[in-house]
Amino acid sequence: MTSLRIDALPSVDLDCNGRRLGVALYLAETFGARLRGLLGQPPLPHGVGLGIQPCSSVHGAGMRFALEVWFLDRSGLVLGIRALAPWRVIVHRGARSVIEWAPGEAQRLGVAVGDRLLQLPRRSAA
Repeated sequence: MTSLRIDALPSVDLDCNGRRLGVALYLAETFGARLRGLLGQPPLPHGVGLGIQPCSSVHGAGMRFALEVWFLDRSGLVLGIRALAPWRVIVHRGARSVIEWAPGEAQRLGVAVGDRLLQLPRRSAA
């Protein structure tokens, strides 16, 4: 299985309760991209996330680094923010999608359970 280049995936801007977060959120939209996820990738830098939909569980099989996982419902409501260690599995009932980040990203960005996230079209560089 070839490794996925996260920066080759489509990306969107992310809004939290009306506040643009200024992150790069890449979307794993195909079955292959969702299956590979971050396997074989270096650790994510701050400000870069991988969105996976549909998804309500995440595994760290084969991963060499920890992740922070945000679980979202269908409307973008943050249901849970959890740490995922390598070789572990986490599940969140009711989740429709997840966003995988470097550990500590929720605190850094000021995002908490109960916030609402929206995906916005990328602004063109001017």
